Amino acid sequence: MKIFGRTKAIEADIDALLDAVSEQGMTLTQRLEAKLDQGELPGEIDEEFVDRLVGYKRTVSGLRRRIETSLIREMLIPDLRGEVMSLIERLHDFTEDVSHLVRSVSLIRPRIPEFLVQDLRGIGRALGSCAEQMVMAARAFFRNPHAVHDHVHKVGFHESESDSLTNQAIRKLFDSDLELAEKVLLYQMITALDGLCDGAESIADAITIAAMKREE
Repeated sequence: MKIFGRTKAIEADIDALLDAVSEQGMTLTQRLEAKLDQGELPGEIDEEFVDRLVGYKRTVSGLRRRIETSLIREMLIPDLRGEVMSLIERLHDFTEDVSHLVRSVSLIRPRIPEFLVQDLRGIGRALGSCAEQMVMAARAFFRNPHAVHDHVHKVGFHESESDSLTNQAIRKLFDSDLELAEKVLLYQMITALDGLCDGAESIADAITIAAMKREE
């Protein structure tokens, strides 16, 4: 059963918001994968690409405000309004974190050593899967809460995969002969990517709790 019944406008806004979150994640991970496949440095990010990812965040920001206004003005779902507003806010924060990371990398332009390429590829794939399953869990919350658990479980699986690859990459990094300043910059980038997976898992856990409340 759909959470908003016949309220089509807010359903459309939520679908559009989730589409933007999903597309931002896919765009980031596909670009990283392509650059690694081409043997290019992932740190070389052009402004057009950065603006595209920031554009998704702006779309989510606008939809978030419209959804929150509708929930309050039309007094929709009073029993779940807090959970829905919190979820929308956290999804917005996720897109903001993605935008901030990409903007930082585009400005700093870290040199990516060959020994980190495969680990970065794996972390990028894990991030893409985490973001995809997080969005699917959110869609399930609104449409079929019984399906939430399966997607949340997959987010946790891919987040653990990212943790393992991150730890492996960090060990290689600090065992290398790179200058300390380079190590610190790369460490920050690697942990920021992994942090996005952590963020997706945190959102997925919140969806689980909200879905349990909806089923009461």
